[in-house]
Amino acid sequence: MDSEPQPAGLSGLNLGFLERRLQERIFRRGLSDFRRGAVISCRASPDGVEGRVQGSSTEPYRVRIALVSGEYAPECDCAYDWDLWCRHSVALARHYLDGEMRA
Repeated sequence: MDSEPQPAGLSGLNLGFLERRLQERIFRRGLSDFRRGAVISCRASPDGVEGRVQGSSTEPYRVRIALVSGEYAPECDCAYDWDLWCRHSVALARHYLDGEMRA
């Protein structure tokens, strides 16, 4: 585990928020991805966290979670477009919350 400081902007992010905010299916799939070790990298950035998460594609997805205008703003280059949060952003958030920051 890396000792990088956690971004202050994401200090309020927690599993309860994610569970209340997200569709149950996406939340559960993201937790499953986290548990199976799909998060390849996770590092703090000045305004959030970014990383790579292995999904169904051969290349890992690039995922970023930042705080923008007081709201969490996840970005992922996967094809999911039903909501801001996809399973890959949930997996990265869970990884971040566990403090498992690594390059």
